Amino acid sequence: MEGRQIQGEASALAASGDSVEQEAKASKSYRINGRRRDDRQIMSWALVERQTVEHAIALCDGNVCRAAKLLCVSPSTLYRKLERWMQDEQRTEGAPAEGEAPARRG
Repeated sequence: MEGRQIQGEASALAASGDSVEQEAKASKSYRINGRRRDDRQIMSWALVERQTVEHAIALCDGNVCRAAKLLCVSPSTLYRKLERWMQDEQRTEGAPAEGEAPARRG
């Protein structure tokens, strides 16, 4: 008797899981912290990481070592990320617009 009851409960759970999955696929929306979000509202992992690091450093009054400790990473990791982000920004600021020739120096 117990075997049939467990099997029935497992079938019911599987069926409800399928319908939830199908509903999520069809609507292309998700619930995050109880709020409905769609694909356009999801940030990239790189952006989430950068915002988290910058927020931690700000909370530590610019102390990268303290922020690294709170984030459970080495300070060198944060310094490398900060350097890479700064280089990326410099590249994009100095880059010519699409179809535009690079600026001449001299």
